[in-house]
Amino acid sequence: MALLTWDDNLYVGVAGIDEQHKKWVSAFNDLVESIDEQRGTTTIADTLAFMRRYAAEHFAFEEAYMNRHGYPDAEAHQACHMDLMATLVKLESHQKSDALPESLDEVSTFLGNWLITHILDTDMKLGAWLKANGIKE
Repeated sequence: MALLTWDDNLYVGVAGIDEQHKKWVSAFNDLVESIDEQRGTTTIADTLAFMRRYAAEHFAFEEAYMNRHGYPDAEAHQACHMDLMATLVKLESHQKSDALPESLDEVSTFLGNWLITHILDTDMKLGAWLKANGIKE
């Protein structure tokens, strides 16, 4: 998987969410570099653990924001978050035991695709709804 590049197309229009997305893209890029440079299983495991912890923090922030403003698609959005969290927990567990069912390249491709698709689809819908309803930070 190639490194992800942050650009204006990824802004959802909520400063806190956008800043967290930037940090998550950076963590993803650290994972890709760790894999590409074969830094070792400990570094890769640490990076996956960080991504899981950060995802939990980011999702909690985003979900609280949606609930505070009465976002009508909050339940479906949260279900996407729960699915990824379950996958991250599984991947981290398998990485710790050297039993990943996928190659590390498959892991990074999955995570990169999920992150970009989630921002460009699910999170953009949230941003558009907030804007349409005159909700500003």
